[in-house]
Amino acid sequence: MRATRRTTLVVVLLVVLVVQGRYSFRSPEPYPAIRLPPFDRATQEDGTFEVGKIRITVAFADGTEAQVDSGDLTSDFPFSTSGALLGHVFGPAAPDPTPEVTSWLEQQVAGLDPGSAPTTVTFCFQEADLDVPTVELVHVTPCWLRTVELP
Repeated sequence: MRATRRTTLVVVLLVVLVVQGRYSFRSPEPYPAIRLPPFDRATQEDGTFEVGKIRITVAFADGTEAQVDSGDLTSDFPFSTSGALLGHVFGPAAPDPTPEVTSWLEQQVAGLDPGSAPTTVTFCFQEADLDVPTVELVHVTPCWLRTVELP
């Protein structure tokens, strides 16, 4: 009796794995619920990896400027989402920021230089390829700029 139950359980599990495998390889992206992505294909054939860069410059009322890390602006959010968040809200495909977004941005940069009020925030979005063996950026695209005037 026990051997029959074990055999049945093994057969059922094998059938489930076969069905899961067929679904996994026929679906566009069943990650991570069904299987993990193939990390060995992360780089392109020429040994480069596509990356996005965001350079942020804050101008202050006294005429000074400061380069700001994207993590400083999005410190309330998980670090791993910083680039995607800024790209979604201020990037090339994003609409003009709403007054609420502009107000939030002003609050985020206000604490960076307590001596002077921020006047504008300029975002430079670039795409590049990271040459994995040399750890250098190659094929860097020109900046796509968005300047947000602060109230």
